[in-house]
Amino acid sequence: MEGTNANAEKTKRLGVAVSWALPVAIVVFLLVRGVRPKPFFTLTDSAPWAWEITTMGFMLKVAHDQKESVKDFYWAHAVLTTALAAFGGGFLAPLLVAHSPVPLVEETYFWMVILAWYMTHHIPFVSDLLNTTMKSTPGKVVFTILFAIFKTNQIVGGCEIGAQAVREEELLPNSRYFHVAFAAPLLCGFLSGCGGGLVLYYEKGLSEGQWAIRASFFAPVLYYGATRLAEIDKLDAKMAICALRVLGDLLPAPRERMIGNVTAFGYQITGIRRGTPGQEAASSSKSKV
Repeated sequence: MEGTNANAEKTKRLGVAVSWALPVAIVVFLLVRGVRPKPFFTLTDSAPWAWEITTMGFMLKVAHDQKESVKDFYWAHAVLTTALAAFGGGFLAPLLVAHSPVPLVEETYFWMVILAWYMTHHIPFVSDLLNTTMKSTPGKVVFTILFAIFKTNQIVGGCEIGAQAVREEELLPNSRYFHVAFAAPLLCGFLSGCGGGLVLYYEKGLSEGQWAIRASFFAPVLYYGATRLAEIDKLDAKMAICALRVLGDLLPAPRERMIGNVTAFGYQITGIRRGTPGQEAASSSKSKV
């Protein structure tokens, strides 16, 4: 018994050590490879392995975050749920404007999310290590940054897909009143950011994914307003939004205070009904009775 406890304690210590060493190793590796801040945070860096590490880091975080909710699912259902959480909006937004879904164009996303799901659920050593790493301070910071970079890229990409679709439209080449398209880019950006979440949280009540939905609402508005109205450089705007997403993910309490005040003011002046957690799910259940 004592030997078993000693081995368990040794394994635990090893896991903690690796959980701190892994994110540090990722940062050092990227720096050695010549990663630069602006290209890295905008996912345009051509340094070797920068894109792969960022993308796989995002997929692993999503798979880890979904692990508990899908652990009892049939494997196909679990993979689909994980994929929806990772890039459900990458299907919805392009289809909205008659474009090919992003994960089928950049097929690497498709296979990466499957690999991340498999590693998280069926390779115990990796799963345990990932779980410990996500809970460590450096691990949480590094994977949150990787997640924010990829998520921002999804949202900005959705905005640009929507804008390009309107520009290329031949049936109705120009809006009567809006010479710069707003509806398609903003809607595509929003769906790119939380389209999968809208599907996953629908039955439970959308308030469960409130921060993801709020972030996906504000990010396209800020990006598109900055680049089209203020004529700010697209990469500068993208990097600023990514930085805001990182801060929002890492500092939830100040984020909720600030955004809570903004949204409360918006609800007050517009008179729009403000839902409460679980209210939509409860209403849906009553309507089915």
